[in-house]
Amino acid sequence: MSASDSVRVVPIPAAMVPAMWDAALPHLVRGNRVAKLDPVRLLVDLVKRHAVLWCVFVDDELVAAYFSSVVLDDDGRKSLMVYGLGGRMLSAWLNTMICKMEAHAMANGCTVASFHGVRGWSRLVPQYQAIPAGDGVALYQRVLI
Repeated sequence: MSASDSVRVVPIPAAMVPAMWDAALPHLVRGNRVAKLDPVRLLVDLVKRHAVLWCVFVDDELVAAYFSSVVLDDDGRKSLMVYGLGGRMLSAWLNTMICKMEAHAMANGCTVASFHGVRGWSRLVPQYQAIPAGDGVALYQRVLI
């Protein structure tokens, strides 16, 4: 079994979000260095399906979490935005997460995928344009089509 076989990046159904919330929240808070996370509002948005909670498991252990939302750009195009991307063991799951994120974006008619991360991640995701966002953070964007 390869390392990628033990990595799962899964969307959490809205009905299961409350059960996963306490385990996922520390990862979301850790990954939320740009936009200030309001946990109560986020939980409501996730349960109402305005956003999707994603959990990253390595060998069945929850090691990271993030949430995504499809947004309509000013020019009418859709973009997938990922927020609160945080966790540990980044090198084990980042490539799998990127593939899942891009597939989810394209399935939802998005032309751009974006996420915030540490500026040093640019060497790990060279296909993404890194735009400095302050405090050691960058907005990573990629045009998909």
